[in-house]
Amino acid sequence: VPSGAITPVATWDPAGTNAGPPIASPDGRSVVISYDREGERGYRSILIKPGEGVTELDGGIEAWAPDGSAVLLVRVVDDTPHMIVVDLATKKEKDLGSGWGGVWTTS
Repeated sequence: VPSGAITPVATWDPAGTNAGPPIASPDGRSVVISYDREGERGYRSILIKPGEGVTELDGGIEAWAPDGSAVLLVRVVDDTPHMIVVDLATKKEKDLGSGWGGVWTTS
């Protein structure tokens, strides 16, 4: 068992913080967990990457790029869900436009 401190990212509490299951990267070394808080619109996500710590992302995880270099998020923009690609190396974002749900294909 690895040693170190354990810090909960999101747990049930009176403020209504709820998290979904972790979504593993294609290589299984990193995970993203999306969560919401009662009274807030939309989701936030955290990326947990060994050796690099925790990165917060604005939006809920939809999919990983097949090579693990980017994630596809859904984010509410002006009351409309948008699909956002985030390059994990640069944190650069690209808004693909309105929509909900997506998959990443290699072709």
